[in-house]
Amino acid sequence: MKIVVCIKQVPDNNNVKFDPHTHNLVRTNVAGRMNPFDQNAIEAALDLREANGGDVILLSMGPDSTVETLRDGLAMGADEAYLLSSRAFAGSDTLATGYILAQAIQKNWRG
Repeated sequence: MKIVVCIKQVPDNNNVKFDPHTHNLVRTNVAGRMNPFDQNAIEAALDLREANGGDVILLSMGPDSTVETLRDGLAMGADEAYLLSSRAFAGSDTLATGYILAQAIQKNWRG
C-alpha cells in the first residue's frame, strides 16, 4: 500500500507580508515550518503503515526551502519525500495547487 500525504510549509510567525502587485506571500526572510495539521496526517499515515504495511510518501509543492519541511517529515518516519517546485507554479491558488498535486499522485502512485 502506498500512502501519500500532501504537506505544506507555512510561515513560522504571524508577521507575514503580501506583495501588493501579485498578492502573493513574500517568503524572503520568513522562516517556515510544517503545517501542524500535516504533522497529524503523517502520524496517522505512519499508524496505517504499521498496521497494514506499505510506504508513507510525502508530497509538497513550493519553493526550495520546503525541502526542510520534507526532511522533518522523513525524520518522523516517512519513507520517501518529493517536492514539486517550478517558477510556473508561482502564485498558484488552491485549485491549481490541488490539480498539480493530484496529477503528480496519479502519474506516480496510481494503483
